[in-house]
Amino acid sequence: YYVSVLVELPDNKTADNSNEGIGIDLGLKDFATVSNGKTYKNINKSAKLKKLEKQLIREQRSLSRKYENLQKGESTQRANIQKQKFK
Repeated sequence: YYVSVLVELPDNKTADNSNEGIGIDLGLKDFATVSNGKTYKNINKSAKLKKLEKQLIREQRSLSRKYENLQKGESTQRANIQKQKFK
């Protein structure tokens, strides 16, 4: 991908952008770095979120098994399915 940007700047003047705008750099290590020096972390890489996603996968797998047992005619009751949906 290529991006071409054309910007006109007035000659011999420096633009004072302190109140007009802010620059944002999106990166891989940090989510965003702002021109005033603040950095924002990427929440998708946190250990807590990874742990919650892993737990969600386990609960969804358990719910899927309950539906499979119900279709086969085994002894899974609908109340157990409702409990698992709540989890």
